[in-house]
Amino acid sequence: MINIIKSLNYSAVRDKITWMVLFGLLVLPFLIAIKDFDLFTLGYYYSSGNQSDVYFISIVGLMIFSCRISMGDAGDNTLSCEIMAGHKRIKVFMGRVIAGILWGAVLITFMNCVPVVAFALINGQGGGIGLSGVLIRTALTFFPSLRLCTIFILFAEILRSAGKGICIGYVSMLVCAMIDGVLEYFFEKDTGYILAIGNSSILLGGIDSPVSGEVVIKTVAVSLVVSLVYTAFGYLDFRRKEL
Repeated sequence: MINIIKSLNYSAVRDKITWMVLFGLLVLPFLIAIKDFDLFTLGYYYSSGNQSDVYFISIVGLMIFSCRISMGDAGDNTLSCEIMAGHKRIKVFMGRVIAGILWGAVLITFMNCVPVVAFALINGQGGGIGLSGVLIRTALTFFPSLRLCTIFILFAEILRSAGKGICIGYVSMLVCAMIDGVLEYFFEKDTGYILAIGNSSILLGGIDSPVSGEVVIKTVAVSLVVSLVYTAFGYLDFRRKEL
C-alpha cells in the first residue's frame, strides 16, 4: 500500500495541473483581499471577512486533487496491474483513498492556513481572537474537508473516472450550497453538522471567539463517522467490480 501511495504522489508531483491548482489556491486569497480591502489588511479582517469565501472556492481544488489522485488512471490498466502484482484489493483501494486525502483534505487545509498566517505576520492580527485561535478554527476545517474528500473519491470510484467524479462532485456542492442558503434565508436555520459546508460555516463564521469544546467534538465525531461510511461504500463497490 505504501508503494501505491508513493507512486500516486510521484504522478501528482509531475502533473502540470497539480501545480496550476496550487498556484491558483495560493494567489486566490490575496486577490480576494485586494478586492475587498487591500494587501495591507489586518489578519483579523481577512479571517472574519474573506476566509469562509476562500474555503468554499478552495473546495474546487480539493475536488480536483482527490478525484485525479485516486482515480485519475482508472481508464487504463493500472488498477489491474496493481492487483496482478500481488496487492490485495483493500490495499489498492485504501492506498488511493489515503493519497487522495493527503492531496485533498490535508493539503487544502494547509493552503487555507497560509494566508491567515501571512496577513497576521505581515500586517498584524488586529482585533478579535489571536492568531492561534483563528488557526485552530482553520485547522479544524480538515474534518469537513475529509468528508468532502471521501465522497468525491466515492463518486470517482463508482464512475471509474476522475473527470466524471469532479463534475458530479461540483453539482453536488452547488445543490448543498443551495439547500444551505434556502434554509438560512427563508427559515433562518442552517444545516449545522449535517452537511460539510454547514460544518465549515460554523467553524469559520464565529471567528470573534475561541472554538468551543462542543463544536470540536461534534465536528470531529460526525466527520469521521461520515467519512468512514463513504469509504466503506466505496470499497464495497470497488471490491465487486471487474478491473
